Amino acid sequence: MLLKLDIPIYSLIVFSDNCELKKITLKSDNSKVIYNYELKFTINELINTIPKPILSIEEINMIYNKLFPYTQVNSEIRNAHINNIKIY
Repeated sequence: MLLKLDIPIYSLIVFSDNCELKKITLKSDNSKVIYNYELKFTINELINTIPKPILSIEEINMIYNKLFPYTQVNSEIRNAHINNIKIY
């Protein structure tokens, strides 16, 4: 596990309002597939289920610094991902 923290982790897969989502079966209660207009509500809903405080500012910064590099992909990889999604 990349983060090595004993905290609840949720996966939010967010699509634009212009997308048409097909029937999706999720195998985890910690995953959600939503439209971007649902994002604020979904995050607030999740925040309200977690005991506070759960992370310090230092821990949040550490998580951000570990995950940020994984968000930096070139346009070729991004386009390949989009094309793979279109197949399904």
